[in-house]
Amino acid sequence: VRVKANIENQEGKLRPGQYGRVKWVFSVNENALVIPEACVIQQGKITIVIRVNAEGKSEFVPVVLGQRLDTRVEVLSGLAKDDHVVVEGVQKIWAPGTVILASPESENYGVKPFTPPGPDQTADTQKTQEPKA
Repeated sequence: VRVKANIENQEGKLRPGQYGRVKWVFSVNENALVIPEACVIQQGKITIVIRVNAEGKSEFVPVVLGQRLDTRVEVLSGLAKDDHVVVEGVQKIWAPGTVILASPESENYGVKPFTPPGPDQTADTQKTQEPKA
């Protein structure tokens, strides 16, 4: 999309013929569900993410995506607010049911690592593990 704009240039930093990029925000949805784009797997016309269920097992979940911004993408349907998704290593999971291990490196994507419930925990008592410094 081409856009023409008049911009104040009192300091003379802009020169004729220069190009630039603009990110235009048409609306803001404060309640949007947003995940790292690294979670998204495109398989033909189907878009999926790998969700970790309460038992710590992987599930392939079809999703409908909305807007993309930088390294994040809006999820319109397919996930709930409290769902945990696989951010790293999605290419290593071949079948649903594979056990997922928590990774402190997930913080690189702005996601707190998920700790699957152990034998003495249930889905109701599990907590998100804080990364160790």
